[in-house]
Amino acid sequence: MMRFLLVTCLSILSSLILQAQSAGHKINFEIKNYDAAELIVGYYLGEQTLVQDTLRKDSVSNKFVLEGEEPLKHGVYLMLTQPEVEFIQFLVEDDQEFTVKTDGEDLGDVKFKGSDVNTRFYEYLDFIKENRVEATKLNERKTELDSLGKSTEDISKKIEAINTRVKSKQSEVAAKDPNSIIAMLINANNQVEMPEFSGTEEEIRLEKFKYYKAHYFDHIALDRPETLRTPFLHERITYYLEKLTPSHPDSINRSLDFILAKSKPAEDTYKYYLSHFLNKYHGSKIVGYDAVYVHLALEYYDKGEATWVDEENLAKIVDKAKRTQPVLIGKQAPDFTAKDRAGTEYTLSKLDADYKVLLFWKPECGHCKKAMPHVVEFQDKFIDKGVRVISFCTDGRKNIEKCWEGIEEKEMGNLLNLADEIGRSRAQAKFYATSTPYIYIIDRAGKILMKRIGAEQLEEVMNEIMRMDAEEKAIDQE
Repeated sequence: MMRFLLVTCLSILSSLILQAQSAGHKINFEIKNYDAAELIVGYYLGEQTLVQDTLRKDSVSNKFVLEGEEPLKHGVYLMLTQPEVEFIQFLVEDDQEFTVKTDGEDLGDVKFKGSDVNTRFYEYLDFIKENRVEATKLNERKTELDSLGKSTEDISKKIEAINTRVKSKQSEVAAKDPNSIIAMLINANNQVEMPEFSGTEEEIRLEKFKYYKAHYFDHIALDRPETLRTPFLHERITYYLEKLTPSHPDSINRSLDFILAKSKPAEDTYKYYLSHFLNKYHGSKIVGYDAVYVHLALEYYDKGEATWVDEENLAKIVDKAKRTQPVLIGKQAPDFTAKDRAGTEYTLSKLDADYKVLLFWKPECGHCKKAMPHVVEFQDKFIDKGVRVISFCTDGRKNIEKCWEGIEEKEMGNLLNLADEIGRSRAQAKFYATSTPYIYIIDRAGKILMKRIGAEQLEEVMNEIMRMDAEEKAIDQE
């Protein structure tokens, strides 16, 4: 009995060791008519195509081998030849020990040994290719007959038959293994089925748009980690944000929340896109989009969602957001008091003007030197229109004399020029003016209307603000 138990235990242990040994990956690439010594294996990751490994040809077997002790993450991978950089795609799922056979002179000739999923994938691709070629010829013939004024009814029926055949094949392949990457790729190409809507033409168009946006991701498995490693995901997300989402921070924030919520079950996708979005809107040059950065930083990073970020960087991200938040467009401008050269005190909120243009500058700033003629000219044009430019010299303190000298040098006498000799106002910190020149436009009620615009844009922007305000007042008076 003891011997039986020992043999059984050894058998189980041996089985476990074999399982552990086979938990990695080993993919062989056999390529005829390919003399290069290297082969690159890559993979998709969001908007990127990255290198998994650069393989060297085995001098004995004449194969390229991709292998490792850890399993590859599921997704769509690429085999890229050198030096022409032509490629084929293949799928990686649970079974990660197989062989890819192809011809360096004809990469369309691909066969797989030991990978049922890739065999089925290429059978499906061949089917699609054959039908696409047939449909293309029929469409060309249809165009030709149309130009001659001849009937195209028979050709239209043939084209419709091809479409029906393709849809039937797609349903069949996807249904055979609904959890496979093949099914995921097929489903991602399914169109949103639009219901019937009633109303005026404009109402119907609006309802269709709203429905399409609400159901845009119905067939895209954002909650599956493999989706991140496909060639289509980033394009779809970009389209949703740039074409289906209004270009306003509040709308963008809602769309980002929607995408992140759907992708959260897929840890890698969630991590990738939360990081991607933060970097994208942190570096955006579009005025007002800093509100998107603030939203992501405070709602996700500050609430512990970005667990992969170290404490130092996390603190920097959150600190920047908290400093930016009070001076976002639409917020009430912070108040401060500072003095002019004569020692007269001025408080921003008490200045009598319909619009206040607050300019942060430095005497030795090269960009300020270029900007100032535009600012001075702007003030001359708008002084009688209720617009007042307040310049705040960020040097101040011990360098305050340089501020007054710079004002004379740059002929800024028509502006209200302020500085702070003792640093009590904290104006620059309150407005988070991290560079110079830095311009804010504030209305009479103290609301920030615009920020971070170039001095050369001041006139155009102010005219547009005044036009919109006049229209709004006219509507209110009706």
